[in-house]
Amino acid sequence: MRQWYADIPEIRAYNPKLDIEPANVSLSNNLSPTTNFFLNVFINSIEKRNLIIAYPDIILKPIPLICYLYFQTNCKDMLIFTQKDHGSGEANPIDIHNKNYHLLNFGSTYGGKTSHYVEGQYIFYHFPIGIILDNDVKAEVYLPRAKDRKIRAKYIEKQEKNFLDRNKPRIFLSYEEGKLYDHFERLIIDKNINYTTDIRINPSLIIFENVDRLIHSDYSANLFFEWISHLSNNKRVILHFSNPFSKFIPMTQKAINSLVIPIIKDHLELKEASIAYFSQNKGREKWDMLNKYNIDKLNIYKDDVSINIMKPNLIAGNINYHLNQSKKYLRKIEGEKIQNKKILYVLRQLLFDLPNLFINPSKYKVPYGDESRSWRYYAIPEIIRLFKDDILKEKADVRTILKELISELFCLFIELSECKRRNEEKTFSRIGKDYKILEIINEFINYDDNNLIIATRSSHERNLLERELEQYIMNNGLDIKTFNQLNKSVFDREKSTLLLGGPLRLEYMSQLLLPYKNIIFVCYEGINCNLIREQIEFLQLYSHLQDSVSLNYLKELYEFLHIQLDILFKNFVVIRKPEYIETKGIKKILDIPIFKAYREYVQEMKEVDSGIQEIEIGSYKGLENKSDTYYRILIKRIGNDETIEQILPADKTFLYLETEHGNVLEGTPKNIEQNYYIIILDNDVRKSFLELIIDIFGLEESIDKYLIESWRNELFKFIEN
Repeated sequence: MRQWYADIPEIRAYNPKLDIEPANVSLSNNLSPTTNFFLNVFINSIEKRNLIIAYPDIILKPIPLICYLYFQTNCKDMLIFTQKDHGSGEANPIDIHNKNYHLLNFGSTYGGKTSHYVEGQYIFYHFPIGIILDNDVKAEVYLPRAKDRKIRAKYIEKQEKNFLDRNKPRIFLSYEEGKLYDHFERLIIDKNINYTTDIRINPSLIIFENVDRLIHSDYSANLFFEWISHLSNNKRVILHFSNPFSKFIPMTQKAINSLVIPIIKDHLELKEASIAYFSQNKGREKWDMLNKYNIDKLNIYKDDVSINIMKPNLIAGNINYHLNQSKKYLRKIEGEKIQNKKILYVLRQLLFDLPNLFINPSKYKVPYGDESRSWRYYAIPEIIRLFKDDILKEKADVRTILKELISELFCLFIELSECKRRNEEKTFSRIGKDYKILEIINEFINYDDNNLIIATRSSHERNLLERELEQYIMNNGLDIKTFNQLNKSVFDREKSTLLLGGPLRLEYMSQLLLPYKNIIFVCYEGINCNLIREQIEFLQLYSHLQDSVSLNYLKELYEFLHIQLDILFKNFVVIRKPEYIETKGIKKILDIPIFKAYREYVQEMKEVDSGIQEIEIGSYKGLENKSDTYYRILIKRIGNDETIEQILPADKTFLYLETEHGNVLEGTPKNIEQNYYIIILDNDVRKSFLELIIDIFGLEESIDKYLIESWRNELFKFIEN
């Protein structure tokens, strides 16, 4: 393969710190083997194929180098969709790329030393960079080493001239998540504003950094693919997935005809070279400068993620007895005989959720509502009393089983709640998870380089835990995230320990493959612990499956670049147990008998989610169908002028615009007049906002989905009144 640094001048990067050596570091042939591999693939393939890069970091650090390399063969604009803030307390990715690009230089010499006084040695002097803010471009010059105002003024003047030159390629950074501008109205440099309307933006390369924030459900993926499909054929796209095991990578590869560069940590030659590279004694300052542009870190090449079950396990008391009794009653229930199926689904959900909580269950509340009562959060004793009343409407045989099931759930609740409490040492002898995590946090306080991430199952649990642990969150590097947040956010995992209270569902399991410093499960002995052990064993097979997926991506990559396959395969380690060689796909692995308990857990949670979702959507549509009045309207599609007829329920609300560029409004069909613009969700007048929200955001907490729609309706009634 042609090397990225072979046919260009030497590329260096300045140290932004003054009076500290080294002042300027060479990047050419001095970056990590994996970074070199990525940049080599880029320059050898981007003219013909789109690229997907899968790497577990919110920031794709080589972006400044990609920009310069692309300009060597294409004098056209580049557009990079990054992020303004990722909530870690560190610098924003958009600012990091902007500053790191400004530090790149050709290493011109002056008196035997590199010097920023030599005009034209900075790369941004030739190819300017700016940040898009609405229709403005903010192109501030970053020159941390320039003390002379005249030098700075000269570069500012050049920056302005380059941006206004129609023949100059420019780099545009944006965090507006897919919003394309064809021109900008103002150029802002050092508070100086140039008003202009004739400068066009026409990027030929578009990069999406941490595209997981845009592609996280089937619905959002299809929307993104639809957007991409409208780009002209002469544009190229690079997508960076910060979750390297995202299920949307193969779907995206097919949709945009791309090559995939996966994590390559098990290729022996590359692994040994990477470990040797990061083990060099270069000095802290030099490493800091090189790692501004390296895509990888040493931690990624560890043989295994450190996943541990806390020992000793927490004493279970009678928890396992009540869980087993509950399962016995669940097997006796015939679902089709139950009138109020929502009761059964909520009971099943609580049986799985309560043992996995980090908070004391006495503080936990369940969102619930139906046709006879308003939606609100109920404490566990409240919901149990409510269910005891509701099952009186069931037939005698069903009522008897449900009564026993509710009784077992209440006993489980008591067993989990009556544990030793903080600052009340004489309350109970047995400790629960809420007490244990305080012990763990206090241990972590003594280590300055440790960050502790606690993962919760719901935003309600997270909020309660945040209030309880407020003093620790503020002072000691503690963060609390829901599983959904954890799956969509990326932070410095190498310095973080992840604390989990129970087994993860399949959609979140890739977190266990990411390079955390440690992963610790806190669990009760027996059923709770056994489920976690099965998941860890399942994970080992899952990781081998990912190895083979990565190998297939690399095979396609090597074939495209005309590299001999035997070089790849003889140095790539794929370890499998003989009995699982023919196993393909997660579902087939789950069918293996040793994973029976975890398989049942996964299936149970999926059935509960689907059941509650079906009931909620059915209830909402039932309300819609009560409309006695309908409007028959003719709608002309924008784009092809096709006219279709639609029947709209009078009581249903729709989004509409009075003019093409007006504000988005909401109202019933009686509010929509001739020549207005109406928005039909997915070309289906029956589709509710609830269904759209579920599709777009891929929500997992089933009951809360209905709360979104319920609050929307209440708010709309309030506004109307």
